[in-house]
Amino acid sequence: MVHMGQIIGGMRVGLRLKQVHKVYIKLLAELPVQVDGEAWLQPPGSISIQRCLRQAKMKVKAVRQQSGNGFD
Repeated sequence: MVHMGQIIGGMRVGLRLKQVHKVYIKLLAELPVQVDGEAWLQPPGSISIQRCLRQAKMKVKAVRQQSGNGFD
């Protein structure tokens, strides 16, 4: 967990993964992990990360077109 604190404090740099569809990680020893701000110690084992095909849709307010005559 000290390593994550050093990353947040700017004293160390984390390992960045590239954009891929699927990642398989095999842990041989306990490793500190952080996802979405939540940190924990992950025991030895395997982690499979897949791309989610369902993405959130954002709603935006429609913009009204103005005719330019000032009488809208």
